[in-house]
Amino acid sequence: MTHAHFDHGGALETLANEWEVPVYAHPAEHPYLDGTRSYPPADPSVGGGLLARLSPLFPTRPVNVASRLYDLPSDRSVPFLPEWRWIHTPGHTPGHVSLWRERDQVMIAGDAFITTRQESVYAASTQTPEMHGPPMYFTPDWDVPRPRCAHLTHSPRRWS
Repeated sequence: MTHAHFDHGGALETLANEWEVPVYAHPAEHPYLDGTRSYPPADPSVGGGLLARLSPLFPTRPVNVASRLYDLPSDRSVPFLPEWRWIHTPGHTPGHVSLWRERDQVMIAGDAFITTRQESVYAASTQTPEMHGPPMYFTPDWDVPRPRCAHLTHSPRRWS
């Protein structure tokens, strides 16, 4: 799991139990995945736009996959995906991670950065590609929401 916000983990409990699969996450994300802690409430005052104003209505409750939950390995490997590495990219959530594959320089960024302005209904519905940070209303720590790629041998590709 990159993180457990409702738009990333909405069906996680059902799928993990039905498929009988483990769930791997950064330890700082575990309270939101083991049923013990809800995410902080959304902040509708940041970012402008209708979705930002509606954000207090979005669910923040935790999911509970405690019986299937495991720490991501400390060597930064990704279980069952031998070419992938995980990178801790906190800020949007405390345990947010991105996934990196060196071979073709592909990154799955979760919400570390996104390609639409999530605060705006118009931008979110038209999906005009442009780079943005994580959804502002659900990002409590703006000092750290940036990928930390210093340990990679190559920088991720520039996006056009």
